[in-house]
Amino acid sequence: MLKEREIRTKILRRVEKISTDKLDDIWEFLRKIEKNSRKKDDILSYAGCWKDLDKNLIDDLTINLGTKRIEEDRGGI
Repeated sequence: MLKEREIRTKILRRVEKISTDKLDDIWEFLRKIEKNSRKKDDILSYAGCWKDLDKNLIDDLTINLGTKRIEEDRGGI
């Protein structure tokens, strides 16, 4: 945990020394990092959402999907 605190302190010190005209660039960079982090969290929130589904339904949505689409194209279903 000390390492994290040291890194944060170093970052703050460096930001304080940066010229005013570069602050907007740093702000945008931080916003992009936060946005990417939120995207990752949104994607990971779906992890495990299929765990309670019936195996036959999962097979229909994955393994059997190609076959079913071919049959539908041929007018079989």
